[in-house]
Amino acid sequence: MKRAEDLLEFAAEPIGRYIVFRHFLCWCEKPELYGYAVWGCPGEGDVRRLVQLLDLGLSDRAVPHDTIVDLRRVDHIDASAFGVLFDHVRSRRSAIARCVRRQGIVRPTGLVGATIAGFYSVIEPPHPALVSSRLEDVFAWLGHEDVAGVCERHEALLRGAMGVEPVLHGLRRVLVPPFTEATLAGAASALGVSERTLQRRLRDAGTTFQIELNAAQVNAAKQLLRDTDLKLAAIAIEVGCCSLQQFSGLFHRVTGESPSAWRERHRDRAFGQSA
Repeated sequence: MKRAEDLLEFAAEPIGRYIVFRHFLCWCEKPELYGYAVWGCPGEGDVRRLVQLLDLGLSDRAVPHDTIVDLRRVDHIDASAFGVLFDHVRSRRSAIARCVRRQGIVRPTGLVGATIAGFYSVIEPPHPALVSSRLEDVFAWLGHEDVAGVCERHEALLRGAMGVEPVLHGLRRVLVPPFTEATLAGAASALGVSERTLQRRLRDAGTTFQIELNAAQVNAAKQLLRDTDLKLAAIAIEVGCCSLQQFSGLFHRVTGESPSAWRERHRDRAFGQSA
């Protein structure tokens, strides 16, 4: 696909093109298929720009088509942004019913995913819709002949648009304390890919599941060291380590210093700034 430089260029000829904005991209593989991906924490202004793109697919010259909406990497739903999207769907209902045949929505996990899944329970869609945590399931539901191929092309667009491997963004979002049940299998399931696919994509990005898990544990430990008075043994448990010795070894391996030295240095810095 060829990247459009601005909205006017994309609007003039969307077929075979894609366009990227701060928190989302839109692509059109063929007149019968549009795709959207949103990531991060889009605000009201971001969603208003997205709505402009959605309207392109609802113009009088648009042919009936399917849409893919990939929301797996949305980290937060802003109330005002949600309101803009809600008003758009409600006000364009007749146009949506005329132009959109089916819509597949790929949701993230957790509270954000539950909110997204509940969107169409608040406003009934004017077309068949499927909400799933797996991109492959949505493309298969739409009857795409080459599910693996179209998923790879979609992920490639995301890699370029986000400036970071999408799998890393997703993995770092699901690796949260207490980490005791953080496994490759669980992470792959949460991200909607196979274990082998997750391993391959991490390898391509120059990392591994274990490296990312350890980094997440240390980042969580740093916050507790800096912001609480918890003893090191308690912090070790909080970040999924079975002993203080294991925690200290992990922290030193990642940061090059002991947890107590790190805490002392950062506490001193915070005190100096507040003085």
